[in-house]
Parts: sequence; C-alpha cells; structure tokens
Amino acid sequence: MHTTRSETVQEQLIGNLVVENVPSIPPALVEQLRQYQNTRSAILADWDSDEKGIYIITRFANNNQVHHIRAATAARQQITFFDEPIASLQTCPNPNFDGFLFAKDTGGNEVYQIYLHHRPSNTTTLLSDGVSRHNNAKWNETGTKILFKSNGNTQIDSHFYCIDRNEAQHQKAQFLLHLATDSWTVLDWYENILLLYQYHSASESRLYQYDTNTQHLQQLNANAEVCSYVAKAKIAPDKKTIYWISNQHTEHHALYQYHLETQQLQLLTPDLAWDVVTFVVAHDWQYLIYTVNQNGYDHLYKLSLKTFRSVSIAVPEGIFNVRLNKQHQLALGWSSATETSDVWVLNLRNKQLKRWTHSETGGLKTENFVRPTAIHYPTFDHESDGAVRQIPAYIYLPHHKKTDIPVVIYIHGGPESQIRPNFMPWFQFLVNELGIALVMPNVRGSTGYGKTYLALDNGYLREDSVRDIGALLDWIATQKHLNPQRVAVMGGSYGGYMTLAALMHYNDRLCCGLDSVGITNFVTFLTNTAAYRRDVRRAEYGDERDPQMYQFLQNISPLNNTHRITKPLLVYQGQNDPRVPLSEANQMVAALRQQGNEVWYIVARNEGHRIMSKQNQNYVDAARTLFLKRFLLG
Repeated sequence: MHTTRSETVQEQLIGNLVVENVPSIPPALVEQLRQYQNTRSAILADWDSDEKGIYIITRFANNNQVHHIRAATAARQQITFFDEPIASLQTCPNPNFDGFLFAKDTGGNEVYQIYLHHRPSNTTTLLSDGVSRHNNAKWNETGTKILFKSNGNTQIDSHFYCIDRNEAQHQKAQFLLHLATDSWTVLDWYENILLLYQYHSASESRLYQYDTNTQHLQQLNANAEVCSYVAKAKIAPDKKTIYWISNQHTEHHALYQYHLETQQLQLLTPDLAWDVVTFVVAHDWQYLIYTVNQNGYDHLYKLSLKTFRSVSIAVPEGIFNVRLNKQHQLALGWSSATETSDVWVLNLRNKQLKRWTHSETGGLKTENFVRPTAIHYPTFDHESDGAVRQIPAYIYLPHHKKTDIPVVIYIHGGPESQIRPNFMPWFQFLVNELGIALVMPNVRGSTGYGKTYLALDNGYLREDSVRDIGALLDWIATQKHLNPQRVAVMGGSYGGYMTLAALMHYNDRLCCGLDSVGITNFVTFLTNTAAYRRDVRRAEYGDERDPQMYQFLQNISPLNNTHRITKPLLVYQGQNDPRVPLSEANQMVAALRQQGNEVWYIVARNEGHRIMSKQNQNYVDAARTLFLKRFLLG
C-alpha cells in the first residue's frame, strides 16, 4: 500500500496483474461472466503444404497457438505449445517441405522473432537474432528461401535479410538490403524482384521495385499524385505487370493494374463507392478474388484477368480474411456480431460452401445475441455540398429492456481504423445481461469512408473528432428509449485518448470512463513511444518539435486538463506496451488521484498494447463490469 496526497492506494497482485483500488470481484459476477469468457474462435491462418488442410490460430489454454485441421469439421490438432501467443503464420509454398514460418514476441513487447517450424520432425528453428525486432517474414515463390526484416541496432531502420531454407539450422541469415526508417515492408517476392511498400501516413505511401541482382531500387508510379496504397501487391510471372490497391484517382481504395514498361495504370474497379480491402490471385493467373468493405461488412468479388469483368460471390456476411489454394478453393475467415470467428471453404468451381470449424460459445445460444443496427447521426459541420455531415455508427440494443436504457459509447483506436460488427463476447454480456445499449461510432479520421473523411482529424483538427462524440451525446438525448443521464465512454489506445478527451469536454454529461492504453499527453507520447513508430505518428498527430504544434498538443492533452475531469475512471495498461508506454497511464492516474478523483488502475506485467492472456482478460472484464455496475448503473 502506498499513498498520494489525497488518496490511500490499495494495491494487490493478482496473477500477473498489479491492481490498485479495484474492489474484490463478487463470486456471483465471476460466475455470471463465465460462459461469455469461455467462447473460442478459429482464426484463418493459411492452407497447409499439400493444400488439403488448414492452419488456424486458436486458444485451448491461456493464449493463441497454431492448430491444424485436416478436413471440414475435423478435430483441431495443436501444433505449437508456447507460453507466448503466435502472431502470424505463412506456409511454405513448396509442397516438398511440410512447414511454416511464424512470429512470436515476449510479454507483448512486439520485439518479434521469426521461426521456422518443420511438422514431420516437430522441430522449430529460430531464424532471427533473438534480440532486435523482426517482422515481414516472406517466402520466395519456390519456397526455397526466406526473407525477413529487422530494425537492427538503430531501432529505426529497415534491414532485410535472406536465408536458405535447407541451411536454416546451420547458416546465419545473409544481409540483403538496408533502407532508412522502419516503415518499409516487402509485399511480394518473385525470382529476383521484390515489391516494397513504404508507409508515411494513412494518407501517403509509396511502392518500389528492388532488383536483387542489380541492387537497383526504383519507385513505381513515381509521377502519381500523393496517395495511399494498401499493403498488398502482386507481380505477375511475366514481371511486367503488377496489381495493387490505391486511392490515386479515387476517393476510395480501388484495384489497379500497372504495366512496368509503359508505366500505364488501369483502374479495374471503376464503379465502387467503397474500399477494396485485399485480393488473392489464382495460381494459374486466370482470375483474382478481392474483398470490398461496404459500411463495415466485407463483400466478395471475382475478377477475370482476361476480360477484367467482376462478378459478385454470395457468401455469408462477415468475411474478413481469404486464402486461395491451387485447387480453386477459397478459405474464408468469418465472424459476425452474433457468432465467433470460424473458417469456411468455398469451392469456386462448383460454388459449394462448407463450414470447417464450429467454435464454442460457452454453451450460450447465439440466437439470443444482439445484432447491431447501422445508423448515422448528425454532427457539427457540413459536407462540401452543404449537407450536414453524418457520422456512421453501430448500436446494440438489449432485447429485454425497451426504455430508460443506459449507454456505453465505445470508441475505436487507430485513429486510422474502423469499428466493425464483429463478435465481442463481453459487449454481448453488457447488452444481454446488464441491459446496456452499446454505441460504436466511426468518428472522423476512421478508415472505410474515403480519404476525405480520413483526413478530417489530422493535426490541428484533432479535437473535431472529440466534437463528434459531443454530437453523439446530443443524438442520444433525442432517443426516447435511451437514458442521456446514464452514459459511459470507453476506448483503447487512440480510443483511450478519445475517452479521456470526452471526459474533459463533456464531464457533466457522462457518468464515468474506461481508458485502456490511452494517450494522455501527445508530447510525452511522441517522446516515449518506440523510436520506430515516432515519425509515422507525427504525420498523424503533428510534430511536437514545431513550437506552435507543441503548444497545441499540450493544450488539447487530457493530462493538462485533469481539473475538468471529476468522474470515476478505470485505467488498464500493459507494462510492456511499446506503442503507448506505461508512463502515459502512470502520469494520468497520479494527476487524477492528486486532485481526489476515484481511479481504478490495472497494470498487466506480461502484456503489451493488447490483452493476449485469457487469465488477464477474464479479470479485466470482471473489473470493468463491476465498475460499470457501480458508476453507470448505480
């Protein structure tokens, strides 16, 4: 136990959680949450080496591990058994090698290492140095060589290495290429050609071609206007044609074909008013499959590479990931608001769709879960045509409560992200068991609604996104079935900043707030975030080294406005978070307690920016529930 000037702090250690001022969780609440906390998911990773089975990421203990499924509805065979969760997986494209690459960090620190797993011998080989941060593992098209990136000793540059698969256990990786800044990614590798992606900001990125023989780096589409590319591109076997996704001539991300020799760019999806998200190309290069995000739901299309005509493919609403094998079978990662993530397979030749996994939902009946309604609410400003700007959002309403409904506003992170109607068991608990309405806005700055909308919160426009929350509070007050006197706000990362900023500006209209890994002061955040992230975050939030921007960021930071916040706050923070460091939460908690505020504080010693451990998630869910029952429901 330690004290501040105004408050005694009760501290206890619960597993890997340091918990301050959180009351004991009632056993009845633990039991009530149990079923919702024991839902599982099957996250599509990749086809296996013979392309008859599928690798998935799923959890049977405390964290996510690699499992294998031989066929539809077959049992899940666990492949990896680590204390840390698996972050990514890529199967070797060579059918003569039964294995895959994967990445894993320690305690959420995002210092990922690259490993090669050989299934027949059940052996795992560390390919990276075990010290610096690695990612972007990539096979060549024959599956004989492996490429990966390290930020090396500088922590801010991109160092690319290559290793021969057959010599992985005996040979150190060979240096291939060095590029300044950590913002480079290899998107495709065919023979001697690498396609490289350089990220500057959500509104600006670039594509390059690198020839490993001549060591020549050339920007593609160099004369284009400033635009953004999605980190997905594919070079054709003739090495003369590239397919990519960008918003060069369009409001939304579209699919393009680029001819290297003529430098001509052809728009392949001219009639879309939504973003193309990703694509996969058939092995015979006769067609490609692409997905389009239509107001939060991905839709599936097939494009002929001969006629360039697209046709829609009917699949259950909720796909979010695709993998195509050589037998023209499309594996689909799928989730909905009322069902957990699972894997389906669509045979593109006979149109037969099979569900491969049936993940548990803790014995709960999914038909009782709430499907959200897409809404738009008016905000404070206008579109270019003079119409009042509308903010897209989703609302979950309890079945059993029709009037006087308390509300939780959940704000996503990013800010270059988008809340989607995916399965979130704790949110279903709030709606079903506690009778709370859940409203999830995609405030300005969110992706999915065009590049104009994306840029509306940049730099000095930062607090306009907070004003969108004020407009949402106005909208809630007009809804007869909602109770505007009982509204809480919560969010994580940038959504944590938004939570604190909403309390700062609309303190009298909110009951309480729940902040997870939130930015509390933009200047200290930019100073202390991991060095490899700093410049890209400056492009979004503003450069604190500029005196005028420095003062603006100080003025809008919640840490410098704690006197405007009087409502109770629950703060969660991962101790190893490289993005929003522990110091951000510590300084906010200390400042609020100094003025006498009630603050519940949870620090996970073995987590980073996200909660990956089931044990930690269970406790945090219970603490958040108790907090809402006390300060929102009364």
